[in-house]
Amino acid sequence: MQDGDAHFQVPSIEQLVAEQETGRGEPARQPPEEGAENSASDVAEVLARHQDALFARAGVTMTGEGIDVSGRPAIVIGVRSSADLAGLPTEIEGIPVVAQVIGEISVQDRP
Repeated sequence: MQDGDAHFQVPSIEQLVAEQETGRGEPARQPPEEGAENSASDVAEVLARHQDALFARAGVTMTGEGIDVSGRPAIVIGVRSSADLAGLPTEIEGIPVVAQVIGEISVQDRP
């Protein structure tokens, strides 16, 4: 780190959920019961609550809604490199997470 660079700790998803459960935020949504299916609207709601924390993590370049290998609705997280996959959650509030290496995203000028 160079002089003048700010350093801060990005909270984990687990820490954010714990803060919600201790009354320092909105009540945490309970994961669905075993065997219950999540809907696309469940995924959208959970993603909306956690999107800022996900983008605050190093290497995360995109988030979205998709499906996992079983065809269940899931949160999709795109990262720059395979090193950025470390520490990502495998589920958030009971919603499966699918993480993929997609590289850097940049805006291109129109032709």
